[in-house]
Amino acid sequence: GGSAGLQVRNTSVALQSGVRIKNTHGSGTLTVSYDTAAGSTSAMTGGWDLDDAEEVFIEVDNLNKIYVRGTIDAGINYCYYAN
Repeated sequence: GGSAGLQVRNTSVALQSGVRIKNTHGSGTLTVSYDTAAGSTSAMTGGWDLDDAEEVFIEVDNLNKIYVRGTIDAGINYCYYAN
């Protein structure tokens, strides 16, 4: 899609190792992207496409660098564990 997505957190949340994000929507694809510039989306990666119940771990130093977007207009449902 053309959307950069939604930031998981728009405030700074320092991480020691990274974040695990899981698609919990039930249908549709969740795309998880990483932006090294935190908030500008100028350095956005293509992302990882997650089908229902799939998850990805991303080594990242701050949660505000992670964005999600979905293929379903009904909303985006996901959970994450950050450390």
